[in-house]
Amino acid sequence: MRFLFLIIAISVIVPVSLFASETLNDPEFRADNYGIWHIRDNPAGPGLSPDIFDTGVLYAPGEWDIAAQCPFLNYSYNYTYNDALQRVGISLGFDKGFSFGYDYQWWQQQTYADFSSIGLLIRPYDFLSVGLTCDISNSSSFGFGIGIRPLSFIQGIGSALTITADAHTESNSFVFESIGCRIALNDSISLRSWYDFQNSMAGLELTFTIGPFETRVAAPYLPDISDFRAGESIRIAKSTSSSQGIDLSGSKILVINNIDEIYPTPQTNSLLRTIFFDKNTIDLPSLLNMIRRAGKDPGIVAIAFENLPSVGIYAAAQELANALGEFRRTGKKVYFYADEYYFSGQYQILASQADLIFLNPSGSVNLTGIGFKRLYFRDFLDKLGIRCVNLAPWETKSANNPFTYNEMPAGERDMTKRYLKDISDQELMSFSEGRAGRLKDSPLEAIETGPYLASGKALDAGIVDAVMYEDDFEDCIVKSNEGAHIITKYTVPEDTTWGPPSAAKKVAVLYLNGPIILGFGNAGTSIGTSAVEEIRQLRNNQGISAILIRINSPGGVVITSDAIGREVKKTVSAGKTVVVSMGDVAASGGYYASCFASKIFAEPGTLTGSIGVTGLLVNFSGTLGKLGIHSDRVDLYKSSGFLDPSREFKESDISNVHDMIISMYDRFVSDVSEGRRLSDTRVRELGEGRIWTGREALTNGLIDKLGSLEDSKNYLREKLGGWVEFNDYIVGNFNFAEDLLGDLTKATLSSISGADTENISTSLKPYIRAASELLSIGSGPVLYYDWMGAGE
Repeated sequence: MRFLFLIIAISVIVPVSLFASETLNDPEFRADNYGIWHIRDNPAGPGLSPDIFDTGVLYAPGEWDIAAQCPFLNYSYNYTYNDALQRVGISLGFDKGFSFGYDYQWWQQQTYADFSSIGLLIRPYDFLSVGLTCDISNSSSFGFGIGIRPLSFIQGIGSALTITADAHTESNSFVFESIGCRIALNDSISLRSWYDFQNSMAGLELTFTIGPFETRVAAPYLPDISDFRAGESIRIAKSTSSSQGIDLSGSKILVINNIDEIYPTPQTNSLLRTIFFDKNTIDLPSLLNMIRRAGKDPGIVAIAFENLPSVGIYAAAQELANALGEFRRTGKKVYFYADEYYFSGQYQILASQADLIFLNPSGSVNLTGIGFKRLYFRDFLDKLGIRCVNLAPWETKSANNPFTYNEMPAGERDMTKRYLKDISDQELMSFSEGRAGRLKDSPLEAIETGPYLASGKALDAGIVDAVMYEDDFEDCIVKSNEGAHIITKYTVPEDTTWGPPSAAKKVAVLYLNGPIILGFGNAGTSIGTSAVEEIRQLRNNQGISAILIRINSPGGVVITSDAIGREVKKTVSAGKTVVVSMGDVAASGGYYASCFASKIFAEPGTLTGSIGVTGLLVNFSGTLGKLGIHSDRVDLYKSSGFLDPSREFKESDISNVHDMIISMYDRFVSDVSEGRRLSDTRVRELGEGRIWTGREALTNGLIDKLGSLEDSKNYLREKLGGWVEFNDYIVGNFNFAEDLLGDLTKATLSSISGADTENISTSLKPYIRAASELLSIGSGPVLYYDWMGAGE
């Protein structure tokens, strides 16, 4: 700490750099531009501005300025000495820490010649900034600036101190202009000082921020303060929060509403989608981070959810409940309001963290016991003359059972009862924790009595605490938190104005979501060879200390699953930690990709395991016969016509494919045995396609810990020590067509009177995704092996 105070003291005693609305004789700060009054310092500066829009007016004796800027365009008008200097500029921020700009300046009375300049800002790290400018009208005039943040290696205060130095070339000589420093006392107060070598004078500037309003007062020449500057500007940031500036708005209730869909992974939405579909979405990691930040914000006293859509299946709801539990442990409140509580499992799990639950007077609560149903098509297919061969040797690898059975076989039934019973016990435990003292009957009886299709019935049974309309609900929670008011926007902007942290240990968070397929894969919806390539690159990247894989997948193609697992194994063997965080589902190929990880985390309700292989062969010869269509062919070898679906399958062909399935399974078992340090016999006892909940998987050794994505991060923070930075990686191509088809389906169905468009669209989405994947494969014969577990 003494070292820190010494640096700050020296920086103040030896005055150093920043702002003021500059006339042409004022110092220029090319590497540390900040705000609209410095857009002439370096044309590239606005390209790294954190603001969507910034405008203001500045006054000085004998002159005044107006200026405005947005990310691409900026303008300033400086009136001085009975003339006006106007400037228009463009700037482009290409990536984190790099920007290019161009400006053109002219005098209204043509007192001097017009001129233009270009500028660059290069910030490769969070401690270094280099600014370069060139006067195009005078190619021999170059400007240089450097900014250094000496405290960047200390987490939390890295941007508190910025030291700058500027110089330029003049008549083939090098002129040292100024040195300076800027001290950010907090988010609201910034102090800058500098020494101008050309004029042998010091300068000082104070910036004071309250919300979007900024007040700046500067004395460019000390001790003579007659030439002072005073300015006021209004900034609209890319994102805002109560942590920006001094919060004078009092206590707040964060209302999370108007969300159409919650994605399991961060999304990359295309411009076309934004234009054509007005859809409000959020991803689950962002929602959880918002809740955690709100828990640490003393100005937030409560969170209220209005018509929260499905967050996922059981594990995602548990992850949200855990975040809300942390929030409530700070003494804050959590409220829920809905026109209808449709998702029974989500309602039960989130009820554990609800202080009060509200319902629309016309609403209902779909509180029912968990169950599972599927259709079986064997008799139907027989009538069509279609023969299906299920290649799974076990009833518990059940994805293709509907095509070869007329009812649920005993092995599948016993397995389904087991894991559903565990899920049900988890839901009931959460429901009891939140509602037991308010229910008319026992929690189990309350579930048995459901659903509660009338709001009055739900209120009488203690399923909800109050019945009222949405505006009355908001009035109610405001009155319950005296002095509080409602806010609906709450995000904290990421500091992208400087480069990435250099001192932090970097962890790559790799999001793998969707079925595992052949091919490259689509970002956020399917997992392909892009994941293999990304893990390989991260392994060889010496700047990455560890890899955290967030996987949410029912499985899929064996080749890709094996390849991902192999890269994980090679990465761990190379000495780099790989941690897996399982989402709602990490089964079959999803588990194969995870089994070699250093540590595996899962929620109690995660569905995992399904160690097994299956496939489906379809023969249409009977159908062709019923239609009077006959197939004939010439075969030169016994192997000719292998698995020709227009003729009866040869038993040798089926046996051949079955042997391949067993070979794949043996390899799967061997890899799990090696990765999890379990005996071959034990893995086979747990395998044969059996699904396990996360809680069961912990008991039988398939995972290491129960916990969320944040728990996985905390484990890595503890293991790596010091300052750890997590960077998201969303691999694969962006598949706009899939989401477009989904939205078009919903838009079309919405025109049908009485259609339940949300549920229909949700039901169709797997088929839309399957069609999208099939289209991406192209033409030609396809033999598809399905690794997806039962019940998906």
